[in-house]
Amino acid sequence: MAEDKELREKVLAHRILEVRLDALLKNRDSMIARLNEIENTIKSVEEIKKSNEFLFSLGSDTYAFGNVTDKTKLVVEMGAGVAFEKTFDSAVEMLKKKKSETEKLITNTQNEIAETSSALEQLDLEIQEVVKKSSK
Repeated sequence: MAEDKELREKVLAHRILEVRLDALLKNRDSMIARLNEIENTIKSVEEIKKSNEFLFSLGSDTYAFGNVTDKTKLVVEMGAGVAFEKTFDSAVEMLKKKKSETEKLITNTQNEIAETSSALEQLDLEIQEVVKKSSK
């Protein structure tokens, strides 16, 4: 009886860790996509500074050629629908800071993924031991 209870508890803990691992993986993938977006934005801003003509994304993999009429400032959304005018250089610095913060978050999340995976592996071994005991 005690072994059955122990097995149920370990299986429940295993399921909880699986759900946590899945959430961490999705969160990491989302942050990687965000990091790629930030990197692409930095490249785009740098390209605008160098060239008069630029390829603008309209969405759905559709682009248009255009010219930037004012190369002194950009409008940058800060969150919650609030946007500010920034110089190109200050916008790039802000993006680099976001990139650095996102990289740190990805690293932390990756560490949590490793810890959770390790805990799952350990729990798998413990479940196997309980099953062996109960089958004797």
